[in-house]
Amino acid sequence: SRLKFDEFKGHFNHSSQKTLKVNEEIEEISFAAVEQDKGVDELRDAINLIHSTVQRNTLVVSQTLNLSHMLSSYIDYFDNVLKEGKKEHGIEDTLRFERIQWDDKYRIGVNDMDEEHIVLLDRINSLIDDMNQGTLVKIKSSFIALEEYTIEHFTHEESYMRSIEYPAYESHKKVHENLLMALSKFKEDIEGNQLDGIKLSSFLKNWLFTHIMGVDTKYAKHSEEFSHAHSHHSNSSQVA
Repeated sequence: SRLKFDEFKGHFNHSSQKTLKVNEEIEEISFAAVEQDKGVDELRDAINLIHSTVQRNTLVVSQTLNLSHMLSSYIDYFDNVLKEGKKEHGIEDTLRFERIQWDDKYRIGVNDMDEEHIVLLDRINSLIDDMNQGTLVKIKSSFIALEEYTIEHFTHEESYMRSIEYPAYESHKKVHENLLMALSKFKEDIEGNQLDGIKLSSFLKNWLFTHIMGVDTKYAKHSEEFSHAHSHHSNSSQVA
C-alpha cells in the first residue's frame, strides 16, 4: 500500500511539473500573441499614416497642376490679346533671334578644330538669320547646311581624338551622337512646319559654347600633354 502511494505521488508530481511547463508555454504563446497584436496595430497605424501622407501629397500635386493649368490659360489669353492688339494697330509681330558672336576665348588651342568651330558658328548664324526672316524654305536649306557641316566636323574631331589616343574618346563620341539625334528631331519639326524657334535658338547657343568650353577643352588639354610626352620621348631617343 505504501508503495502504491509513493508511486501515485511520483506520477502526480511528474504530472504537476508537466502542467506547470504547459502553463509556462501557454503564457509565452499568449505574450507572443499580444506582442504580435501590438505589431499588427503599429503596422496598421503606419499604413494609415502613409495613406494619409499620400492623400495630402496627391492633393498638393493636384492643386499645383490646377494652378499650372490656370496660369497657362491666363498666359494664352494675354498672349492672344497682345497679338490682337498688335494686329489692330498694324504692329509687325516678328520674333528676333540674336546672332551668336565669336570670341577668341572660345579657342581651345587646336588650330584645325578652332577654325572648324568658327565655320560652325557661321552656319548657325546663317540659320538664325533665316529664322528671323521667317522663310521656311530658307530655314530648311540653312538647317541642312548646318547639319551636314556638323557631321563633317564631328568626323574630323573624332579622327583627331583617335590620333592623340584620347582616353575619353568613346564618351565624347556618344555626346556627338546625342547632338546629332537632337538635330534630327529639330529637322523633323521643320519639315512638319512645327518648329519652336525659341527652343532651337537656345539649343544652338548652349550646344556651341557648352560643347566647346565644356567638352572640347578636355581633349585639347590631353592633346597638349600627348604632344609634350611624345616630344620628350623623341628627344630622349635622339640623345640615346
